[in-house]
Amino acid sequence: MKRRSFIGTGLIASSSLTLGKASKTYASVANSLKMELPKFETGSRLLFQGDSITDMKWGRNQKDRNHYLGHSYVFFIAARLGVDLPNTKLEFFNRGVSGNKLEDLKKRWQKDAIELKPDWLSILIGVNDISRRGRIGVPLDQW
Repeated sequence: MKRRSFIGTGLIASSSLTLGKASKTYASVANSLKMELPKFETGSRLLFQGDSITDMKWGRNQKDRNHYLGHSYVFFIAARLGVDLPNTKLEFFNRGVSGNKLEDLKKRWQKDAIELKPDWLSILIGVNDISRRGRIGVPLDQW
């Protein structure tokens, strides 16, 4: 399943839950999109990397569990998977940094990716590379 479909399905299903029509609406959405949940091993670590779209004010204070994942798609995915797969005991990490470009991600890769030892990795970055370079983008050899 493509990430955009997965996120969209989670958002639609989450919205349905708040309206109190969860079982019927969620089932119809899942069936219409032929949605299948990923097969995670118990205790899998999911790391989300990127720029402000990922960051969304995630709490750098790990004791503040109310804001730990921020207010972005990371939070929605974690919430959806927490409801659908509670016994897998998944761990979620948000390491998005507002304003980051590809070169910034590269500089912090060891600390914010390798050392976290993720089982699954999502990278959403590039908006700042385009907007701050006059829509020229990043040369292919730098990717």
